[in-house]
Amino acid sequence: MNTPQPGFPAAPAGGVPASGLAAPNLGGPGLAASGLSASSMLASAAKPAAPAATDPGPRKLIVGPGISVSGEINSCDLLVIEGTVKADIVACKELQVAEAGYLTGTAQVSGAEIQGRFEGELNVDGRLYVRASGNISGKVRYRQLEVERGGRISGDLQSKDEEKSSEAIPLRA
Repeated sequence: MNTPQPGFPAAPAGGVPASGLAAPNLGGPGLAASGLSASSMLASAAKPAAPAATDPGPRKLIVGPGISVSGEINSCDLLVIEGTVKADIVACKELQVAEAGYLTGTAQVSGAEIQGRFEGELNVDGRLYVRASGNISGKVRYRQLEVERGGRISGDLQSKDEEKSSEAIPLRA
């Protein structure tokens, strides 16, 4: 019996197609008009996907509000602190402490923007930006410093340029 089923084309005169499987009519009457066939669609669906890119992109860590982290954080491109972090931060490029964020420990970064609180030792190879709500206390070393009105820094504060010049020329009493 060679009666077509709904959604399936009639089998050829010999019965079953050479592949042994009848291809379903996936596209309805518009498929033929588009120039695609069901068998070409099935063949393309069976092809393996292209390999994923090897570059994972920037390494970003966000410590969200209400989250506490302690330990060591290293080798990140961007560290955003919205919660509480008690850690040593090593070789991170950019540090952002949000208004509700709190960081205590040591940090060695390329650039920093402080809107919340930082306590400890902060070493910034580039620009340190303290927002109006920012509060830093401890030992701070920086290359460039920008402080908005209301921003606070207390403790041992020194420019890296001043640090180099004071090391080069010993002071005599």
